[in-house]
Amino acid sequence: MNRKNNSWITNGLIILGIVLFSFLIECFGFNWHSVFRANDPQVFDFDKNKEDIHLDTEEILVPLTEEQIEEIELNIENAKLLAKVNGEEYVETIDPTLIDNDGVLCRKIYSTSITLDISKDYYIKKVLVTYPSEDDLGYEIVLMKDGKQKGDTFYDSLNYRLQKSATNINQSADQMIVTFKTKGEFSTAGLMISINNGFRINYLRILFLIGGIFAIAFVIRSKQLFQRRLELVFVIFSLIFGGFIILFNGTNQLSWDEYVHFDNAYRASFGQTIQYTEAAIQMKGNVTPSFDTIEEREWLEDYTQERNDYSVADIKHQQRFVQYNVRAYLPQSVMLAFARILGLPFSIGYMLGKLGNLLFYTLVMAIAIRLSKIGKIYIAMIGLLPTPLFLATAYAYDAVVTAFVFLGFVLWLNEILDKEKKMKWYTALAIILCFVIGTWSKVIYIVMMLLLCFLPKEKFDSKWKSALFRVGIVVIVGMLLITIYKSPIEATGATAELQKSTEFLGDKRASGANFEKQIKHIFKEPFVYTKVLLRSLKNSAFDYILGTSTWLLYAYVGRFPTVFAVLSSLLLVGGSLFQTKEDRQYKLDARWRILLGIMAFGMASLVWTGLYITFTKVGANYISGVQGRYYIPFLLPLMFVFKNNKCKLNISTQNFYKIIFSILIFINLYGTYVFFLKPHCF
Repeated sequence: MNRKNNSWITNGLIILGIVLFSFLIECFGFNWHSVFRANDPQVFDFDKNKEDIHLDTEEILVPLTEEQIEEIELNIENAKLLAKVNGEEYVETIDPTLIDNDGVLCRKIYSTSITLDISKDYYIKKVLVTYPSEDDLGYEIVLMKDGKQKGDTFYDSLNYRLQKSATNINQSADQMIVTFKTKGEFSTAGLMISINNGFRINYLRILFLIGGIFAIAFVIRSKQLFQRRLELVFVIFSLIFGGFIILFNGTNQLSWDEYVHFDNAYRASFGQTIQYTEAAIQMKGNVTPSFDTIEEREWLEDYTQERNDYSVADIKHQQRFVQYNVRAYLPQSVMLAFARILGLPFSIGYMLGKLGNLLFYTLVMAIAIRLSKIGKIYIAMIGLLPTPLFLATAYAYDAVVTAFVFLGFVLWLNEILDKEKKMKWYTALAIILCFVIGTWSKVIYIVMMLLLCFLPKEKFDSKWKSALFRVGIVVIVGMLLITIYKSPIEATGATAELQKSTEFLGDKRASGANFEKQIKHIFKEPFVYTKVLLRSLKNSAFDYILGTSTWLLYAYVGRFPTVFAVLSSLLLVGGSLFQTKEDRQYKLDARWRILLGIMAFGMASLVWTGLYITFTKVGANYISGVQGRYYIPFLLPLMFVFKNNKCKLNISTQNFYKIIFSILIFINLYGTYVFFLKPHCF
């Protein structure tokens, strides 16, 4: 038997061992109590046992948070603006549940407590609640043992669309108190509460274990790929960890404005005639129930599929030509159409749409890594950090922006490094297309294409070709920048009416925003605004370049502990400063590093200024709406600012890359388990 066959057999045995080991962990680790402390389920049916029920109901006032108050005020302001646009008199709607309690705005709710006697020391794995509510409601679970509370209080909610909920407990008790929080008086009609600790195989946990252990084994056993084919290594880990996020998220909408982006992708997946099923309408309206347990996930999958009937779909029409700002969604749209053709369930189709985004992102980033002459590890690092990868697994255009801007920059940098080689016409066209395609939905980044204006004259056959090329680049950039005069997110319904009038032009999610008035303010007080801008850049510099806001934030899910910023900082700074033998083959002159630094500073200034104009109250001494993810496209060029051939490593390129990927694996395993698998799929 030759050496190659031995390798295949060894790898096959390793994979088989990983699968078996993962299955054993699931059975005897996560299901330990179900195996050794099994109890029969207990069901409390309140329609059959009314005489044993003791309810304790009281009215309570819950103070509203600042965010809730701001949302109420913003809705009132938008309603007034809409009435003014329509020439109508504004009539205020009174919410009877809102109470002013000594100057504190509160909401009146009913709190109903139910005590359940379990009669013995029972290990509770799950609490399942079924209730035909007409409104969403929250509930609390307190475990009691020997008359005393045991552990913390568990908080959960029941969505009126599903009318059932599941809560993970994993503690023992002999009594349980369930307290429901409702808008109106609570009735026990139809209420059913059950507890159990039954054995159940969670296939999502097993897949996580298999993928995680495989990633670790791959780093240990792989020898040549890390040095010769880094793009393949990136593809493997991007698909593993990106696939985890897609799979564990399911139909949950956890990214920024995902319901808006889903609607754009969904519409683009049709031709002129759009068929909105009820499931799609709820998803684009951001009212689809979410899940936080494996049981709720299954219920929700059945719920959406029941409402995915195209025979009763709502028909809409659109122009056949796909608008330029929607084209970034095409990878998602293609997969949505593919799922529809195959007749797949709605939940599967929804995940396939996000998979299209991940596959496209992974492919373009891998091409950038493959083609880059230097800094391959820079692209791989940024591409596999949690926030950029998360954006590639959601309905969003950020992944297309990042991937194509990176590829365009890499092609430009290759031309800079090949000093003596004339630039081919197809290379110039490829660079231009990368920047144009990458900025379809985020036009502000087209400014980065001005780097082409700084190509040396020696790259062209003649002076007039050089001059013509530079003029053409400036014209393209200018023409695309004109399209910025538009709301960042296309509004629908009543809000769209506000954006038809320049008097109210601005993002209506932000109170007091007005495009034209803010520009006039900047020109009237340029030094005042410059001070605001520089202060904003300074105060956010570390967090947005090395901190958690840019690299370690999962949108509405949460951000990594601050200690992980140390790891991401070590990756980015260490990867930038320390050069392997291969990276030292090319030297990036100081003038180019200075240019890239100026470009990065200029892009950051444009991002802040753009949000000041469209998302900030007129004349404010602060800037609202800027997020770290907006820095991602121009932070790759910034890494090259610190590239030098003085900081050398005495280890092989292969080992250096393995260290970096080991840190990335650890970060992603932690993130996918703590933020997605455990809180949503246990």
